[in-house]
Amino acid sequence: MKNFIQSFLFLAVFVPCKFHAQIEISKEKEIKNEQTVSDTTSKKKRSERKNVDGTTEIYLTSAWSSSTRVLETRSDAFAKPLGIKADETPIMIWSYGFGFRNYLHKHIVFEGGMSLLRNGEMYTLIGDDSSYKYVNTYTYIAMPLRLQYATSGDFKFFIGGSAFPQIMYLYKHKETWVDNNNQTTTTIDKDKSPYSSFVFSAGINAGFQAKFSKYTSFYFLPEYRWQLTNSYTKIGNYGHYARVLSVNFGLIYQL
Repeated sequence: MKNFIQSFLFLAVFVPCKFHAQIEISKEKEIKNEQTVSDTTSKKKRSERKNVDGTTEIYLTSAWSSSTRVLETRSDAFAKPLGIKADETPIMIWSYGFGFRNYLHKHIVFEGGMSLLRNGEMYTLIGDDSSYKYVNTYTYIAMPLRLQYATSGDFKFFIGGSAFPQIMYLYKHKETWVDNNNQTTTTIDKDKSPYSSFVFSAGINAGFQAKFSKYTSFYFLPEYRWQLTNSYTKIGNYGHYARVLSVNFGLIYQL
């Protein structure tokens, strides 16, 4: 009888303790599992957050452009005939830039940046045994500003308008003569004093952006730009307004 009572007391004390310990260990495992799932979910959400609209992107761009101009004679005392300038033709020229894009809304994108923006024109005269050519190039430090509508997804279409405040950085007038002995003479004039230090242009654009890795995309954006203010100063001989058709392309990285 005494042994039975001792056995009963042992079971009554030890078994509930063991069972309680198992419950505590099980609860700890459940808490750890919940924390692990929570951490995994949190990390997943943080990772996926970079792939939704509403983020900021940075870009590097180049632009291959066909540039010409509208040239007008003045109607006052400073008027001067256009002469050979009337026969100027377009040139092909490169521009470069960088900037950022910010999604104001799922489909509304604001873009700002800095650019080395270039335009120009040329004149060529070819004779029987000689030739003459000049090329004008105008280089501006510009701040392109674009507001665009964009579709969603890894392949996006863009369409919108743009504005270009421009400060003149460099002007170059390059003349080349080739005489009847096939000798070439070249002169370069960089005097930008006849030109306005600031001009303003506007543009329209449409293109696409294609993602090729998790955070990196390629974009292709044709754009037409027309200059609204005169390239010359107020006492210049002409009214000069650039007209540029460019193809912008480059890389975009999503922050």
